[in-house]
Amino acid sequence: MGNNQYAKIFKKYGPKILKRLDLLKGQYEHFIDGIQLDKSSVYLPIDLLIDVVRNYYVDLDRMKDFHNIKVANSVKIAAYQTAWLLRIRPIQILNIESNRKKKSRYILLNEHFAFHTMVCQLYNSSVLTNQDITKWNTFVDQLIYHFRFRQSDAQSIELMLLALGVSPVYPALDSAR
Repeated sequence: MGNNQYAKIFKKYGPKILKRLDLLKGQYEHFIDGIQLDKSSVYLPIDLLIDVVRNYYVDLDRMKDFHNIKVANSVKIAAYQTAWLLRIRPIQILNIESNRKKKSRYILLNEHFAFHTMVCQLYNSSVLTNQDITKWNTFVDQLIYHFRFRQSDAQSIELMLLALGVSPVYPALDSAR
């Protein structure tokens, strides 16, 4: 995409782009605080974050034009944003803390951040029970693995998010069979 086309996106979505950048910067701060990393060990370059947001709006704009829709639903918004966070991986690791327990927090850092922003976009995670959290953590582990080692485009992420909202229609098979 040429600079002229990017200029059109900035003209069309300028205030929304700035708002999305601020939102992601705030979610980054919340995420780093939540996993208790030393803030001097990681860095979120604004130019990479601008690439994420700009490309997110380019894709969203194309999708809206193609499907002739005015407003994207929250699942599409979360899916497109997550896809670009996974593609660009904007968080840079400056140094890894020597504490063995904290070292593991750097592994898949961008994938976890993408997941964090997706959850913040769609869910109120403060109402989960311990049983819900156990099921959720199993799902998250599989999803983070998928984010890192499989192809994760906006459409596959959107399908996954839609599936999360569906209650099981069929009863589960007895696993002891």
